[in-house]
Amino acid sequence: MHLLKEKLRLIYLPFLLINLCFIVVYTFLHWVLAVQLKLIDYDEITTHFWLPIATCWIPVIIWLRPAINLLKKTTPGETPSFGFQLFISIVIAATTMVAQFYMDSATGVLTQLDNIDQIDSNHLTKFYTVKHFYVDTVNKNILYTYETKNKGRDRNLSMYIVSPLDEYGKEIKATKIGYITDNSISLSKNKTIDSTIITEPPSEISLVTAKAWVCISYNKTISAKLSSHETKSEEDKFYNECQENFAKTNLKKLVYFDRIGKSNSYNFYKTAILRKSIRKDFANNPPVIFEPRFESFEHRNGNKPAWVAGSFAIGATIVFLLLLSVKFDELKLTEFIKKKYS
Repeated sequence: MHLLKEKLRLIYLPFLLINLCFIVVYTFLHWVLAVQLKLIDYDEITTHFWLPIATCWIPVIIWLRPAINLLKKTTPGETPSFGFQLFISIVIAATTMVAQFYMDSATGVLTQLDNIDQIDSNHLTKFYTVKHFYVDTVNKNILYTYETKNKGRDRNLSMYIVSPLDEYGKEIKATKIGYITDNSISLSKNKTIDSTIITEPPSEISLVTAKAWVCISYNKTISAKLSSHETKSEEDKFYNECQENFAKTNLKKLVYFDRIGKSNSYNFYKTAILRKSIRKDFANNPPVIFEPRFESFEHRNGNKPAWVAGSFAIGATIVFLLLLSVKFDELKLTEFIKKKYS
């Protein structure tokens, strides 16, 4: 019982405090520097994943490592110290990642517009409502991709549909252009794109200089071990289902628009837009990409608060159980306590 109290006092309670403080501090800095002041302009993969992974180990090494090093060696020449530090760092990083998605929706500002021409590309917010709008689904464009993952075991099918957004009732003038492609978009670096197929290349398009685009994506995972005939059948089925689902989507009933920041989805949407629009100044004037939301704005967070609390609780429980399975080196513990309180 005495050693359990020492584990709780020296490792577990400090871990809980460090975990909570890291989540709060990192999320606050992310919100201030990236969202409010826009001093950093990284994509979501960086701010939501790589930065938490790169920084979570710092407080663990500074404040927890001395106590973790007191754990007893399981076998001669081995110690649970490094593995325990690594696992705690992973727990902190994972909970922080979940918290970033909650922060995005919880702190996002809702801007109300009469029409899409009022949007200010220099002062963009997360959410928008537009009183008068027209989604030109007739002149939509489709980006269809597939990629292999899980060491070639799975095949992920994706369809990205983009439609120009304009003011309802505005006269639309179609402009004939050629089928424009652009290979300057770099997609996800941690995934290998096997093939990208663009379907329905437009010969006549409207709103070629649209300020914003309404975008919807669909995804499905199939086995990569299917025969070529089965794979083709599954791809055709997925393509047709996406077309049917999109046709059934009543965009007039959307409640608000969710602006998509830099991310994998943004890159794919942008690729589809580049093949639709004659604009080539996206480097200096990137497209505003919206996904439609049909639930009330008050429910925008969904289950994200529960996911944050749940990930924190699960991590805390696993760390506690791991502490029960390891023992202190009592000699090192006694010397550590003497030095600390002498």
